[in-house]
Amino acid sequence: MVYHVCCQIREKLEKKLKGIRVGLHSCRKFAVQRVVSITKGVFTASVWIGYGKGNLAMTEHYLNRLAQRQEQVNRRLGADMC
Repeated sequence: MVYHVCCQIREKLEKKLKGIRVGLHSCRKFAVQRVVSITKGVFTASVWIGYGKGNLAMTEHYLNRLAQRQEQVNRRLGADMC
């Protein structure tokens, strides 16, 4: 289910975000961050995204590397809206 949601997100944003990665891997990283921000639990996000019993190291790796990418996306979307 997560895979199909990520595919839909990627397809809708592909044109607006030229030059920024919008592959499935990047969308998964974004999904991990959103789940953590909502549930306040890294383990919950790890299980939700599909790492079996919860691979905390990979989930934390996603969270640590995502801040810069998210800032780029926000700037690009903000520029398109103005």
